[in-house]
Amino acid sequence: MVAPPADPALPPGELHIWSAPLDVTEDSVRGFAAHLSADEMARAEKFVFARDREHFIVARGILRMLLGRYLRKPPAGIALCKGRATNHIFARKPGSRL
Repeated sequence: MVAPPADPALPPGELHIWSAPLDVTEDSVRGFAAHLSADEMARAEKFVFARDREHFIVARGILRMLLGRYLRKPPAGIALCKGRATNHIFARKPGSRL
């Protein structure tokens, strides 16, 4: 995976698509897990197989890392919630831009 820039920009009308491997070291899994919310960790624990659990943790950790860079916020500080059909959306505070 190519690391995203530290301060990426997303101009109007532009779309960025990222892809990343989910098979990573145990240290990386622990690092990504540190950024997940309690709800995300509870979801991860429901997976029967360790490989699936680790892939979930890595995928969510990468999502948070990328969003954090675009939004200039710490990955753990981004509020995500489930939308319809389990699509994930940003939790938004009244008056905020996101």
